[in-house]
Amino acid sequence: MKPEIVVLADPGAVAIEAANRIVRLAHESIAAQGRFTIALSGGSTPRALYVLLASKEYRARIEWDRALVFWSDERCVPPHDADSNYHLAHETLLSKVPIPSGSVHRVMGEADPEHAAMLYEQIIRREVPVRDSIPTFDLILLGIQRLGGRLGCGAAGQECGQAYGQRRHVGADQLQNS
Repeated sequence: MKPEIVVLADPGAVAIEAANRIVRLAHESIAAQGRFTIALSGGSTPRALYVLLASKEYRARIEWDRALVFWSDERCVPPHDADSNYHLAHETLLSKVPIPSGSVHRVMGEADPEHAAMLYEQIIRREVPVRDSIPTFDLILLGIQRLGGRLGCGAAGQECGQAYGQRRHVGADQLQNS
């Protein structure tokens, strides 16, 4: 599959495009394998997306009882902390959709980071299908950050499209700081 670059006018348009793509991919994954695995990101970028997915218009378009939710990154804070990526997702999305609590797999941000990472790896290896010894998610969301005048994706600040598969999407022409 050839990489695709999508340029959208503003963060609201990015949220709508992302929500529609997530719904489509969830349907395809559930039809093909009976479940949909997604890793959520945090920070201010996905807030509008999560609110949209939890809205009346989108909530029923995903079979949440067949979704498994993980995180692509997390901060070393308790789950109720305002800086927690889990907290953001819970407050804006997960508490508003009918997903079983056992299908939500958060990073134990309040634990020793090395221990939390080891435990999370075990959960991922147990719950996510493996291809060529690598857990393979249906979708991994990465945050978008402004890095010295350019936009980068992911917690490590990798340039968009440098890693994580063949589908690569760049969001808005400009991001508004929140």
